[in-house]
Parts: sequence; C-alpha cells; structure tokens
Amino acid sequence: MEEKRKRLGQNCKAIWNRRQEVRKKTVGDHIENMINGSFDNLNTFAIAKIVEVDNSNMSCSIQMLDIPELFGTRDEVEVIENVPIAPIFWGSKCKMNAPLSVNDKVLVAFCQHDTFNARNTSEPCEPNSSAKFDINNAIVVGQITSDAEKNISNDFYIAYGGTLVTINDSGVNIKGSSINISGAVSIKGDLEVSGDAKIGGKSFL
Repeated sequence: MEEKRKRLGQNCKAIWNRRQEVRKKTVGDHIENMINGSFDNLNTFAIAKIVEVDNSNMSCSIQMLDIPELFGTRDEVEVIENVPIAPIFWGSKCKMNAPLSVNDKVLVAFCQHDTFNARNTSEPCEPNSSAKFDINNAIVVGQITSDAEKNISNDFYIAYGGTLVTINDSGVNIKGSSINISGAVSIKGDLEVSGDAKIGGKSFL
C-alpha cells in the first residue's frame, strides 16, 4: 500500500510538472504572438508608387509596393488617397520643390498620429485620430529608384524633360532648347556668343 501511494504521488507530481511546463510554454507563446502581432500592425517606412498626383497642392494617391502575402492578395492592394508630399525645402523665405508624376516610386513614412491639424497650425494641437502609425498617417518624404536606374551626372544637377542644369567646380552648365530671363542682367567678365545676338530686335550678325 505504501509503495502504491509513493508511485501515485510521483505520478501526480510528474503530471503537475508537465502541466506547468505546458502552461509556461503557452503563456510564452501567447506573449510572443502578441508582440509579433503588434509589430505587424506597426507601420514605419514603405515603398509605394504614385497613382494620382496634384503637384499644385502637394498631394497624391499612392499604392504600396512592398506587401507581404499574409496581408492579402496583391491584386487587392488598396490605394491611399490624399497623402501629403513633403517638399524638398520649404522655409519662410526660401522654397525648393520638384513635381512628381504618376508611377514615380516614393518613400513613405507613417507618422505617430494623424497629421492634418499639425500640418495646418503652428501651435501644439490634438490629432484628429488616436490611431498610431496608421497607413492613413502617410507622408511622402522622398523618392527611391530601381537598381537598374543610373545617375545622370556625378555633379549637382537638375534634369527636367530635355533641360539639364549641372553645377560643379568648373561652373554652371545649362542645356535646353531655350533659356528665358526676366529682369535686369548684370555680367562681370567677358560674354562669348557662338551664334547671333539680338538687342532690341536688332541682329549683330
């Protein structure tokens, strides 16, 4: 009888230990799944393409490109509308920007809160939504290229259509079908002209 009690006690203890191990593993797995699930819903940066753009209002509609299959079929990737476009530079006195086009690839950031109120005021304000890092909090912050695309020049340059402006240690080079200047022009140094020059409609050739 004593031997049976001893074996029964050992069996009960073994069952209890196994249950504890299973419970610990289940709790650990549950916590891990919760953490992984939180990261799955945390949007940080992504690559997207522009499907519609309003350059005058610096706004566009985008479609995400880096979409894992677990988020659904890629034929169902939604379009995010009214996404603000961050300008290249936008100070109170100096501004610089360039137009974007449909199918341009862009780098998108997802802000901690909805940005509408903050973008349209200069004082601390309450966001319209409490959703954090939501896809609707997207802002286009830059552009990205494919690996196949090559740089036009190693100098600082601006290329638009058939016009190219390059700036380097040698000076400024402008290539285009025409150059229009409005306002007074002051030249210090020599002026070299390879073609005709007209002043007041009068040709110098």
